[in-house]
Parts: sequence; structure tokens; C-alpha cells
Amino acid sequence: MIHSLRVPPPHLLDQLLLGATLFKIGLVILGLVVIAYARCTWRSGPESPALTSASRGKYILVILAAILFAAGALRLYRLDSGLWHDEIVTYVKYAKIPFGEILSTYDSGLPYTEAAPCRAVILTTCPSLVPS
Repeated sequence: MIHSLRVPPPHLLDQLLLGATLFKIGLVILGLVVIAYARCTWRSGPESPALTSASRGKYILVILAAILFAAGALRLYRLDSGLWHDEIVTYVKYAKIPFGEILSTYDSGLPYTEAAPCRAVILTTCPSLVPS
């Protein structure tokens, strides 16, 4: 169907297929995590007692660690490819204005709960980028 609408460039087709493959892998991982969590928390019966709060906490920490690891790996993937559009807009519009202005004005592009931490990170990591 895509080929009947337009012929994509070869490099774009490869990127689309990679994106679809990564999406499918993510769905499989999410499904396995949901199944594992369901099996661990919904056990009941005389042969397998329900999980105690301590063991449930361990499972939650393992799941949280897996999610954080996956998020970190996805963030590090192609990190050297340059800034993304949302990162550029955040820097251009919000990094250079003072905290007071961020907190006192509302912009539909980025709420102050996200703009203020962005400014704080830029101030602490790259203070030369922010005019005084």
C-alpha cells in the first residue's frame, strides 16, 4: 500500500523498518514483563502462598530497574546524531529566560514544570550557554 502511494527513498525505508522492528521488540518485552508480573502477584493456593510485601517490593524493584535500563539504552542509541527538534525548541525558547519569567508565564509549548528543570540542568551543566 505504501508503494502505491509513493516510493520512499531507500534510506527512509530502512529507517521505517528499523522503527517497526524496535516497536515490535518493545511490545514483546512489555508483554513478557506484564506476564511475569501477573504470575508473581496473582499466585494463590496452598502450594504457592501469596507474595509477602518484602518479596513484592523486590519484584517491583527488578521491574523498575528493567524499565530504567531500557529507557537508558534507548536514550543512548544514536546519541551522536545531533539534537532533536524538541530539544532545540526547548533550548531556544526556555534556556535563556530567567526562572521568574518561566514560573510566571504560561506557554502552551512547554509547561513551567518542565521548563524550569531544563533551565536548571543547563545552568549546572553548561553555564556558558546561558547569558547572565
